[in-house]
Amino acid sequence: MRILQHYFYFTKKDISKRLDVSVSKIDRVLNDISCHTIMRHPHLPQYMNWDEFKATKDTKGKMAFMIVDNKKGTIFYIKNSRCSKDLEKYFRRYPWYERNKVKLISIDFYSGFRCLFHI
Repeated sequence: MRILQHYFYFTKKDISKRLDVSVSKIDRVLNDISCHTIMRHPHLPQYMNWDEFKATKDTKGKMAFMIVDNKKGTIFYIKNSRCSKDLEKYFRRYPWYERNKVKLISIDFYSGFRCLFHI
């Protein structure tokens, strides 16, 4: 991680050549850094809609997951997986008191979402 900070203004291909690793390794490291260290939104919306949609080839499954802030009418977050374990990991990044502030979640009939209500 510290090594990549020195090459911030280079392309991923340049970094991979300099470090003698593959471009996909650079992608995995950058993805890991962004997923675990950057909290894009410090607070969950109080009223949200969860839905899945067919996404691009880089998703883990055939479907991706989207959270819409119903109060603002904007997309809050898009995750490249709708698997329950991945979604639970995402929501557990928020402290319990933040998750507890959510008042309403509207979902469709996908059963994988229902198990997340208790977290």
